[in-house]
Amino acid sequence: MKICKFLKLVSLVSFSMIFGISNAAGTEKIKLSVSFWGGAVKQNAFKDTANAYMKENPNIEIKLMNIPGSNYTTKLMAMVSSGTAPDIININTPLSLALKDQLVDLTDKMDDLGYFDKKLGLLPGWYNLLSTDGKYNKGEKLYKAPLGTGTTILAYNKRLFDEAGVSYPTADWTWEGEFIEAAKKLSKPRNQWGVNGFSWGIYVSIMKSYGGGMYNLDKLKFIGNSPESIRALNLMQDMIYKHKVHPTPSQQQAFGGTVGMFEAGHAAMYFLNTYEMPSIYDMKDEWDIQFIPKGPMGSFSTIYGGMLSVMKSSKNQEEGWKFVNYLNGPIGQGFFSISSGFNNPPLQKIANKKEFRKGPKGAPENNWIRVDILNENVVLPFALVPNVAKINTILNDKLNLLWLNKVSPNKAMNEIQPKIQALLDEGF
Repeated sequence: MKICKFLKLVSLVSFSMIFGISNAAGTEKIKLSVSFWGGAVKQNAFKDTANAYMKENPNIEIKLMNIPGSNYTTKLMAMVSSGTAPDIININTPLSLALKDQLVDLTDKMDDLGYFDKKLGLLPGWYNLLSTDGKYNKGEKLYKAPLGTGTTILAYNKRLFDEAGVSYPTADWTWEGEFIEAAKKLSKPRNQWGVNGFSWGIYVSIMKSYGGGMYNLDKLKFIGNSPESIRALNLMQDMIYKHKVHPTPSQQQAFGGTVGMFEAGHAAMYFLNTYEMPSIYDMKDEWDIQFIPKGPMGSFSTIYGGMLSVMKSSKNQEEGWKFVNYLNGPIGQGFFSISSGFNNPPLQKIANKKEFRKGPKGAPENNWIRVDILNENVVLPFALVPNVAKINTILNDKLNLLWLNKVSPNKAMNEIQPKIQALLDEGF
């Protein structure tokens, strides 16, 4: 009888141990889904960071969803509507407004981890990027965290400068002084231009340096038709059609596109978006970078960046935030920024590391400028304003005509002013 009870006890213990071990081994992992858009460099950075995080946290399983940018908003909103939204989303300006009540408040979490430290935390320009309306007020709630920072800088081909006997750009260059004179000397009929690369990143920089811009965000007023803004736009149009130092849209396309023209030696200078830098690390000619030239109000550069949010619908909000923070830490930014040069780290304590200021193999000698330029005067290329998608469509359509020389800056901006102001007046 006693033997029987003993055998039953042994069997029960063995049964519990076996199934206990089985349950431990089969414990369901915490699953996180992350949606984003982007090319191979960004995708690999996400993949490498996720693998590193899962290795450190074996109880976490991360599913990455790279959705084409052209379809990202539509697909994400469809997932939100169907109740299958990712835990973490790569977010942009229109989505910030569309999902403003469905995002987790990250303010205290970022504060606890030093994101708001003036010397080690976020670059100053990031506060407006993360703000709900593009105008940060101290103490306001933030529902977006950074991922990577970018700006527009002046790149130049040293060989073409040397051949033309032109001194390399300096931080003291002005738009209508040294810059335009150098661009003229560096231009050759039919196959070489002094500069290339007009884009939003440089439009607003030049306009701001002349005291203008597209918007007065404090008053939500369109100021693209102000005398200062028109002067800046005239300067840009004149670079193409009067001075002929910048290619026309058709010439740009024929000679390799924006960064392609610079890489091939058809443009001596280029308004380089920092996310494009990895694509020219193996450029044949030696090149370097410099601060953006000055206007009457000084030198201004744009600041833009990838952002992440945690969805309220997520069952694993805390784990989602931990991964977001990991992406902004030394491991994540090691992949996104330091080893690839794709991004600038959003946090100063990482951006100012020797490894990033120097840059990876192929980075220019003055790579540090891409860091320091963001500590100077910065401006948002795309303001977070009401009806931003509709407004950008109106602006882009008119600016395209301006770059084709089919309309003057004064006429273009005054024609769209009432349309854009009406959309701004509708408010958020």
